Amino acid sequence: MPILSASGGTVSLKPHEISLFNKQGEIIETISFSSKTLLPRSIYFPKKGFSILLSEFEEGDLGPHPLKIKVLKENEDQLVVIRYKSFTLNKPVPEEIFQLNPPPSFEIVNLDNS
Repeated sequence: MPILSASGGTVSLKPHEISLFNKQGEIIETISFSSKTLLPRSIYFPKKGFSILLSEFEEGDLGPHPLKIKVLKENEDQLVVIRYKSFTLNKPVPEEIFQLNPPPSFEIVNLDNS
């Protein structure tokens, strides 16, 4: 095992896998990558006992992103599956959303008296 700095470190013990260590040298996170695409395939948190599995990647404006995410809790047979049909980042917001249209019985008071 490599010598780690006081703040922890990282090491690759297997092909297409990176493990992160804490100050005590314990593995706190392991990230596995696809050998074909090099995209992240799973993230494992051994101390917390759960894994995140990423699949069905789609190319987007900011690069590839998973359309299917599974969260698996060890020893409890708990599984959550999140499936996106479409994925849009920072969709433009129309200006009319910010227009103030009070009901007829209300009055707009401008608090900026400068």
